[in-house]
Amino acid sequence: MENGNLALVDELAMDSYVDHEEGLPGQPAGKDGVKFFVNTMRSAFPDIKVKEIAPSLSAGNMEACHVILTGTHRGELAGIPATGRSVEFDCTDIIRVEDGKVAEHWGTTDNMKLMQQIGAMATNMVVVATYWLSFEYVRNPRKYSEQQAIADALARGCYQVLSMVGPYLCGET
Repeated sequence: MENGNLALVDELAMDSYVDHEEGLPGQPAGKDGVKFFVNTMRSAFPDIKVKEIAPSLSAGNMEACHVILTGTHRGELAGIPATGRSVEFDCTDIIRVEDGKVAEHWGTTDNMKLMQQIGAMATNMVVVATYWLSFEYVRNPRKYSEQQAIADALARGCYQVLSMVGPYLCGET
């Protein structure tokens, strides 16, 4: 991914390549999906590089590794404009090899950690709180002419948002 050589995707992956990892918004299936992912990540993090690959395991036609990536957020990612912030996040990848090429991929990427580092969590919290308040209003529109009812709805919305994201919040201030 570091050098963005998309020809390697065609060289190293089978035409019938299947990716079982959840894709980015708009990411197509197959080898085109890998190219989309690489282009998206390199656009968002032009200096993306592998900091560490360990441990690496191999058994039969299966291989696995844990990768730590670093980069600087200099382009849009999933609707979040460039922040200039440095990021470090990890991925775990498992591949099945057939005839010397990658046939299948399973993986996880710590998207929550990545989004926290570029400040997307706060934006997402505001969006969820706004939807919550809209839901409260639709449930009982007449009630929201009273100040106390509005304050109570806001408190419930904040509680709901924090309940969802609380486990992911870090000690960073």
